[in-house]
Amino acid sequence: MKKHPSKPTGNSKQQEATDRWLSKPGIRKAQNEKARIRMQREKAMPVPSHRSPRTNSSTSLQPVRTLIAHWKMEWASEDVWAREYNLMRTRVYEQGESSVKGFWNGTRDHASEGREIIDKIMEFICHTKRGGDDHQHANLVEACNMLLSTVLETKFFECQAEFYDEQCSSCLC
Repeated sequence: MKKHPSKPTGNSKQQEATDRWLSKPGIRKAQNEKARIRMQREKAMPVPSHRSPRTNSSTSLQPVRTLIAHWKMEWASEDVWAREYNLMRTRVYEQGESSVKGFWNGTRDHASEGREIIDKIMEFICHTKRGGDDHQHANLVEACNMLLSTVLETKFFECQAEFYDEQCSSCLC
């Protein structure tokens, strides 16, 4: 019995298009630079004091939501990350050494940016008044969920970069 190949989903088509676009010379570097600028801009934003009666926690959570939306890899659940990452890595290795170095630098940058976002989420959590109203409670729950997903993705990329660094040091790449 002959198997028919499954049709690509909208998400996989989008991911392929994104991968093709990011693989063009200079594009990934430009996107990383834009992300760094965004992170610096967000870092410069003042965090409201938890003592201020006018503190609105949703106001300070919105920039973090935006950062995560721009930073996060849209690879669905964690059980497919390794496969998606390996597919992307394979395509990069086919493009040559300069692409490979850029890919690994991008991996390290993504992990580093994740750490900065984690710091912002922790800052938000620390400055949110405990025992507040339902809205504050909902924001804390959302912040904790964002923290969890950001830590998972950051750790994944840190492990990938660490693996590459170990491989390079053992083979003198």
